[in-house]
Amino acid sequence: MILRGKLINLFNLLLFIVIPFFISHFGFNYKKLNYSLTEVNLQILKILAYPIYLVLITIMSALIMLKIKRLDNTTLKISLGLFISVIIYYINNFFLVMGSTERIPLIFAIFIPLILLGLLNSYMVYRINEK
Repeated sequence: MILRGKLINLFNLLLFIVIPFFISHFGFNYKKLNYSLTEVNLQILKILAYPIYLVLITIMSALIMLKIKRLDNTTLKISLGLFISVIIYYINNFFLVMGSTERIPLIFAIFIPLILLGLLNSYMVYRINEK
């Protein structure tokens, strides 16, 4: 059991050491081949932002399911959650397209939808304590 924990810690440390080297080496090979690094950097940023996205979506779904008392019907709550998730998907996709065509910087393309989702969650949490 102790050996397993040490191996997991060693593996996690190895990932933190190897990933930056892999990213820099990977990008260098694409530059050497005269490929655009926009898509590569976009995918790397998406991978880095994905855990934050999952946390924000989970918070939003919990807020919808637990704190909307006007909708007693569970079907309406699920429909509202699906509608909001489709809107979030389209907003996220819109910013990804804007980032991949380089109309806005890639950092903004990844993190603006997360900031909007965080603001929506903050507003919903604020509305809980309003009474």
